[in-house]
Amino acid sequence: MYYLSAGASVTGEQLVAGEPGELRITGVAPGTSLRLLGPEGSEVAPDQRNLFGATLLSVGRTLNVPGVYDVQAGERPVRRIAVNVDPNESNLRVATPDSAAATLGRVVGTSVQSLSGTGSETVAEALRTQQAGTELWNVFLLLALVFLVAEMVVASGGSRPGKEPPLTGYTLYGPLPLELTPPRKESHFASRVH
Repeated sequence: MYYLSAGASVTGEQLVAGEPGELRITGVAPGTSLRLLGPEGSEVAPDQRNLFGATLLSVGRTLNVPGVYDVQAGERPVRRIAVNVDPNESNLRVATPDSAAATLGRVVGTSVQSLSGTGSETVAEALRTQQAGTELWNVFLLLALVFLVAEMVVASGGSRPGKEPPLTGYTLYGPLPLELTPPRKESHFASRVH
């Protein structure tokens, strides 16, 4: 009885996106220029060496996009390979805070400090204790009050009690002019008597 399964000898090379790797290509003449066509139409010309009966391609870190790549000699496809996602990206185990900070720092390119709450300490309390800098809200509140008082002084025109307000051309103080007072009604009887 024969099983139709691939063993370790026929599975081929395992290429991971962003990691260096080598491909052994057979069936091409020595000195033939090989290139890789990527899934997004990208083209990569890897370093190659001739071995006995095969050509060895060194892809370095040039294959950054996972997917299916075609190895071509001129316009003729020679082989099709798969570039897989890094298996560490699918790891669902919980990382320790230090290893997570180190990995994130390596990806971001800057130092990362991990915070962890111990006992009854919450994350908010941990952030408050780790906070850097000075709180400025109280300074801005004092400045707002100073500007409010200054605005009130400017709006009142700097007048003091007992001082006449400046003349602006229109005044709303004092009695109404005589033209604006309503005419007195005289009775008909008084006008006929004259």
